[in-house]
Amino acid sequence: MPDGDDEATTKLPGDSVAESRNIFVRLYDFVMSPDTTKITGKPKYNFFAGPSYSVDTKFNLGLLLTGAYTTDPSDTTLMNSFISFPGQVSTGGYYMIGIEGTHVSPHDTRRLNYASRISFFSPSFWGLGFQEERNDDIRTKYQRITYSLNSDYQFHTVHSIYVGPSLHFNYTHAMRIRDISLWHGQPMTTMSLGAGFVISYDTRDNLNSPYKGIFVEVVNRFYPDIFGHRSANFNITEVETNYYHTLWRGGVIATHFHGAFTLGTALWTMMPQLGGHMGFRGYYEGRYRDRNEMNVMAELRQHVWRRFGFVTWVGAGTVFHDFSQVQYKNLLPTLGLGLRFELRQRTNICLDLGFGRGEMGVAFQLNEVF
Repeated sequence: MPDGDDEATTKLPGDSVAESRNIFVRLYDFVMSPDTTKITGKPKYNFFAGPSYSVDTKFNLGLLLTGAYTTDPSDTTLMNSFISFPGQVSTGGYYMIGIEGTHVSPHDTRRLNYASRISFFSPSFWGLGFQEERNDDIRTKYQRITYSLNSDYQFHTVHSIYVGPSLHFNYTHAMRIRDISLWHGQPMTTMSLGAGFVISYDTRDNLNSPYKGIFVEVVNRFYPDIFGHRSANFNITEVETNYYHTLWRGGVIATHFHGAFTLGTALWTMMPQLGGHMGFRGYYEGRYRDRNEMNVMAELRQHVWRRFGFVTWVGAGTVFHDFSQVQYKNLLPTLGLGLRFELRQRTNICLDLGFGRGEMGVAFQLNEVF
């Protein structure tokens, strides 16, 4: 006969079944119940993993650790701060880890936005400029390592206007290039450090998933030639305008415009782009790049049941060397639909299926693209 201690710790055959059932019960309760997590001064973390597919990275496994917190628990009107640690591995040879987030100070007097990523990828390249990039016959392969840092620190001034400094750093090393002529003599290793200012007007009711409000932002950065042949002198101005309006119970219409405009000769790694994580869904990231870029979108967001919702969108965009190239025949359409799962209140896991001109892709990410 076993002694009393052994009997107490002996695992019965049905225990593992009960434990498995408890896991599924907890998962069911999580999915079926609304989020009641109380946000405090310490981040409340959630972990999420999910598959996706895109034309550039192929089959992906996205990993995400995300946390929300508040800098003033007594202020129920203060927007939450958040921090995320995204990661991704893919069958297309894409590997990425990063950190990103927004820190909102008490009374929303200051906002710190930051995003940093390091990645390795074996992408395709079509050249520089719309006319080359639309030609699939000249497509070539290469490998690259990229580190990027993007941050701004904004101060509240009057009404809903915020201003502050902005900083951007990018290092890219390209290698194993099959057809170097498509780069038109540009360096394969680039380093760019840009500094400037950001000014924004923001009446959104939430930073991650607005139901109403207007967001207008202008970012201007100058990138000096301080790294020798790896850098160049150029200036990039970005303009973004978003509008959000609740149509009916659970239904929100969101409209978006984004433009990026270059003065000087930008490095190929810094040219404005369409596609991929840039928000213009359904296109190969980095295929379309030039001195300037513009795109518009309209998206319907509808809550359906419990934590689930869906979106559908339509839009168009283009890249161009100068404004004379902005023509109807050069417009790239985007349309699609997506599934939403509310991980926390007003924080969604997004799975989008996007269609472009001869391309498609499935994107997995945290929060809306705009």
